[in-house]
Amino acid sequence: MLPLDDERRTEARIAMAFLGRSVVAPSLATLLREAYPHIIAFWALQLRTAQEAGQVPGDLDPEREAMILYALTQGLVSPTLIDCCPAELVEATVDYHLDRLFRRGR
Repeated sequence: MLPLDDERRTEARIAMAFLGRSVVAPSLATLLREAYPHIIAFWALQLRTAQEAGQVPGDLDPEREAMILYALTQGLVSPTLIDCCPAELVEATVDYHLDRLFRRGR
């Protein structure tokens, strides 16, 4: 998801081009709208599993936390692609958020 190496940078560029085109091409927008809930559901499932294992607090809403993680990672794509944020900072930022999320469960 994050463009932290050459292969993922290429994938991210393609995804951004696809997203840009989907704004004016309804058929492409439909594909993105259909994929989005599956991404959130996958991440929410991971968080629910972590909750059941006592790694994440049970009072957190897995769907909202999944949306926050999605927004965080997507928000880091553009700055990474234009070399505004080095890969180390991107990884550290995501790790920081995950550490806070998972530490609260301990």
